[in-house]
Amino acid sequence: MWQTESEYDDTWRLFQAFIGETFFTYLLCTAVLHTATDKRQSGNQFYGLAIGLSLSLSIACIGPISGSCLNTAVWTGTVIPAIITGQIGNGIWDLWVYWIGTFLGAIIAGLWFNVLNGTEARQSMVRKSEREELQQHLADTQIE
Repeated sequence: MWQTESEYDDTWRLFQAFIGETFFTYLLCTAVLHTATDKRQSGNQFYGLAIGLSLSLSIACIGPISGSCLNTAVWTGTVIPAIITGQIGNGIWDLWVYWIGTFLGAIIAGLWFNVLNGTEARQSMVRKSEREELQQHLADTQIE
């Protein structure tokens, strides 16, 4: 975390980092789910902008507090080399912020997406599979 030695034991700063990582991971995952993975949004041209803006907003808001990792793999990928080269003075006792916060934010985003769009998304997938079955049946009958 981005902090001075006098702030290592500051539980308020850890709480801020936890809330920030959770909320902005939720925001990023929600942007990805609603724009890039939903079949009803296929062919859109704005998903990159939506995801990029949500990532930029998170960096601007919580970058100074927690570094804005938003992904446990990003945190792990930056901390392991820092540990090896001795650049981390306070150890990794704050790892729970990046493991629990990002996981919690992603779970909330997935559940919220299913609450809002679960039935519609499933119906569009079912309609597509029914359409594919009909096309397959028609293709089979033409071969005979």
